[in-house]
Amino acid sequence: MKRQSGRDQTITMRDVAKSSGFSPATVSIVLNNAPLARYIAPTTKKRIEEVAKKLGYRPNAMARFLRSKRSHSVGVMFFDITDPFCTPVLRGIENALYQSSYIQIFADAHNQRNRFVSPTPTTRETGSNDTLKCCWSITSRH
Repeated sequence: MKRQSGRDQTITMRDVAKSSGFSPATVSIVLNNAPLARYIAPTTKKRIEEVAKKLGYRPNAMARFLRSKRSHSVGVMFFDITDPFCTPVLRGIENALYQSSYIQIFADAHNQRNRFVSPTPTTRETGSNDTLKCCWSITSRH
């Protein structure tokens, strides 16, 4: 869909509403599968879903985050990402989170204890729901 600026833009629910002939509220209820969707006629749902697919509508993850206050993300902090054992663990975490539709935010403590034990700025700033910390050994240097 072309906007007034002539550039391709992200398709919004308002675009789907305009093209389908239904209100933005109805489109939102259908596309978010809200509890009220059970009261909307199956033909209406089908029309909205077809228009959304035709236009290439994709939900805006950031808009959902702002509305729900949940980012659907997990921060993962590694003590030393260069450790060879880290690769299979990283792949396992990524696969599990992908299957659950979670976004992973990886960080490396660069083998520095103080970076590992303190709250992670990256995950704090992005509003991660949880933080998983992976460590094989932390040696104290006295």
